[in-house]
Amino acid sequence: MTDRNYNYLINEDCISCHICVEECPRRCFTEEDNYTDLHLENCTDCGKCLEFCPMGAVIRENC
Repeated sequence: MTDRNYNYLINEDCISCHICVEECPRRCFTEEDNYTDLHLENCTDCGKCLEFCPMGAVIRENC
């Protein structure tokens, strides 16, 4: 169980450009064959993924 009060999602607007993979300082994103995978275990809620995603495909939700 986590005590995060937020969640990040990648929506269908993602074009797999992988900019989030490059920009995330905690390496929460990984490149897969046809998509980008998100791993929140190391996320510190810095928001870099929101800032750099050209499609606005990374969504932050409050829990």
